[in-house]
Amino acid sequence: METQTEAPSEQAAPPATAGQVVMAALVGVGLALVLIIPPPIHIITGPLGPLIGGMLAGSRVRARSGHAALIGAVMGVLVATGVGLVGAVVLSRVAPTEGGDGGILSRLREPPVMAGVLMGVWLYTTVLGFLGALLGGFIKRST
Repeated sequence: METQTEAPSEQAAPPATAGQVVMAALVGVGLALVLIIPPPIHIITGPLGPLIGGMLAGSRVRARSGHAALIGAVMGVLVATGVGLVGAVVLSRVAPTEGGDGGILSRLREPPVMAGVLMGVWLYTTVLGFLGALLGGFIKRST
């Protein structure tokens, strides 16, 4: 009696470690920031930066849903932290106009407003990073 065993045509990649996923998220954030820079196209690539960066990160680790969620969350935290730090520096340097309320920048100094802005940045980056990582992982696994 003969038994035939089929050799797998492609070895399954070992699951990514948390460190690899975090490093992939850092690469994704870097790409998202780079996509803001080119002036002629930053209007399109800037807002889509987290999605494109998440795709790159997800394809690096062949992300499934758990890894994609971690990639999105790390990207969201990093971008929101960066925006918060830059915003704090800018707001500390900008003085309110004399005799006026300081306009919109003075409103950003209010903790609930700043918290709302940072939560929006975190949510936007996390969701797009997650979706991009899912798509990147799916594409990489299917090829």
